[in-house]
Amino acid sequence: MEKKYSCCISEEEAGHTVKQVLIYKWKLGTGQIKKAKFRKNGITVNGKQVTVRYRLEQGDHLEILLEDRNQSSSHLIPVNGNLHILYEDEDILVVEKPAGIVCHPSAGHYCDSMANLLMGYFAEKGEGYVVRLAGRLDKGTSGLLLYTKHAPALTQLEKQRADGRMKKIYYALLTGCPSVSEADITEPIGADPSVPMKQRVCSSSEGGAEAKTHYRIIGYEENGTFSLAEITIETGRTHQIRTHMAWLGHPLLGDVLYGGAPVLDRPALHACSLSFIHPVKGTAMGFTCEIPQDMNDYLNGHKIIRTEVISKI
Repeated sequence: MEKKYSCCISEEEAGHTVKQVLIYKWKLGTGQIKKAKFRKNGITVNGKQVTVRYRLEQGDHLEILLEDRNQSSSHLIPVNGNLHILYEDEDILVVEKPAGIVCHPSAGHYCDSMANLLMGYFAEKGEGYVVRLAGRLDKGTSGLLLYTKHAPALTQLEKQRADGRMKKIYYALLTGCPSVSEADITEPIGADPSVPMKQRVCSSSEGGAEAKTHYRIIGYEENGTFSLAEITIETGRTHQIRTHMAWLGHPLLGDVLYGGAPVLDRPALHACSLSFIHPVKGTAMGFTCEIPQDMNDYLNGHKIIRTEVISKI
């Protein structure tokens, strides 16, 4: 799908080069600018192709072609299905993922991923996009996903995720109730060589990478058999929440890989809220989604003592 940025050069921007405006006004990376340079009419001023060294004058119309109309995720099989889209514009989509579906095609899931469903959605609309995901969720985790429709938007969102401006809050049902109601877990995480697909807390010399998880208990079952936690992460390691909570001695309910009781058909983890700055418009964005039915049914089947209110964006 063709994607362009364009603007009229202001008095303050006059005298700067095209490259300076592309980097400082639109926050484009040098790789994105380089790709545009080699497209036909990739970078133009007043309709004429120019080099990035061209010095701009007030009133000039600058345009950059970020993606051409033939660019799309053609390797993905488009599949029709139900997508719960909370928000969409020309740059991004916010989608609610149900538990039990993978984000991208993988072994055994070549045509039933969220990416396949998005390609089917775009095909139905007669649009072609490259499916780009800003932060994935495990197959068993439900909740909010953020997709972008072009590479510069993804670059901006990845920066926000790295510096903490993008925030995601999770609900988790834990086995038992931690003795400390709110804390940070900073143990490094790495692959468990004895169990495929499993992670473990281990030292950096054993392959552990920095990981930080913050949990806050907001409710617990009256006899202490399980608790409801609100969790945020500052790093995005594989199975980070599942690994850290199991290390703490309180694995997620349903997470049999990490020792959780098999009372649900999947790990009881839900990405309930998401906040970030729009990668193009610069406006603050915030989304929430309700706790899914399986977790809600389990909560309703027990007497829960609430200790704190659930955070709001």
